Amino acid sequence: MSEKFKITEKVMSLLTSLMDAGFQGEARLTNTYCTGAREILGASYSMELTGFSKETLCVAEDEAGNIVLVGRYAEVDRQPEFSVKDIVQIAYGKYRAYKPSGYDMPHEFRALFVEHGLIAKRVRTVEEWEES
Repeated sequence: MSEKFKITEKVMSLLTSLMDAGFQGEARLTNTYCTGAREILGASYSMELTGFSKETLCVAEDEAGNIVLVGRYAEVDRQPEFSVKDIVQIAYGKYRAYKPSGYDMPHEFRALFVEHGLIAKRVRTVEEWEES
């Protein structure tokens, strides 16, 4: 028998905290998945978050009470609790992994990357000479 997952108060509390902290992406209810995620979640419902470069992150709770985070291809992590910082770190890791392939920084997490000290805005002044 395959494992069952569901959307619980614990899952919704994590997502609400993430949005309250400044997440600018989408969270949508889904039960359709790509490749590896389908093998893990089956037809169970989860909340799918945008902002993980070319991937999404599905969030659900397993039968043991753990929050399960599933990417497009595989399970990312599973533990009793996650913090906003944990989700921000996962998003930043995906950005760093996909940046060499040309993916831009996810706008959904930019403010949170700054807040958690992962990026900083740098202003450069360039002096150029031109003919008069």
